[in-house]
Formats: sequence, C-alpha cells, structure tokens
Amino acid sequence: MDDSKKRKNLDSVIPAHWMKGLDEDSGSSSKLSPSERVKMIEKAFNDILCREPDTRDLNYYKYSSMDENAIREELLEGQEHKKLIEDGREYKKTKNLLQDAKSKINSLEREISDKEESFRQMETLLKEKNLHIEDLKKKIRCQFENN
Repeated sequence: MDDSKKRKNLDSVIPAHWMKGLDEDSGSSSKLSPSERVKMIEKAFNDILCREPDTRDLNYYKYSSMDENAIREELLEGQEHKKLIEDGREYKKTKNLLQDAKSKINSLEREISDKEESFRQMETLLKEKNLHIEDLKKKIRCQFENN
C-alpha cells in the first residue's frame, strides 16, 4: 500500500484536527521547552477564548505537533470561539436594550415627579379656594343675619 492510500485510510479513522500540524514545519514550536509550550498554549487560550485551558485541552495541545499558529487557528475556528462571538453580539444588543430601558425609566420617573408636584400645587390651590368659599359664605350669612 502506498503512502497516499495509507494516509487516506488514516483520514477516515483519525479526526482531521488531530492530524493538523503533522505535515507542517513546526520548527518554532519544537524548539520550545515543555514549560514554554504550556505558557504559549495558555496565552493562546487567554487571547482567543478568554480562559485558561483545562487539563484535557492543555494535554492535547502540549503533546500535539501543532505550532502556535495552528493552535490559534484551530481555537479561532472552534465552536467555543464562535459561541463567544455570538454571545458578544447578543451582549451588545442586550446592553443597548438596557440603556434604552434605563432612559425610558428615567423619563417616566421625571414625568411622575412633575405630576406629583402638579398635584401638590393643585391641592394647595384647592385648599385656598375652599377657604375663600368658606370666607364668602360667612360674609353672606353675616349680611343676611344683620338684615
């Protein structure tokens, strides 16, 4: 069996992302010590996914032959990164809705405050009016009683 047939048979059994980086020149990543490689992997995860890699992720990339660019590319193309981007878009929409709601609430609170002040002024005017009416009634009674 020639090499291309062996490779084709392996492709059907081994996931493509496991094979990523095997044919590439991984010169820069092979020069890294294990602790430097771990730091590089952690930095890639923090830069792209905003989190530390879990043990499974760390071991997977630590022992793969993928270089830093291939790791970063795989992280960027992964579902987790796509979900982060989608969530970021939703966050922006939600943040805008929240700002609109807060603005509307502030407007309604000002309107309520203005109405309350108007009611207080109307109540004061109504009391004054009632006092004037009582005064007028007293004056009218006095006039009729004197006659």
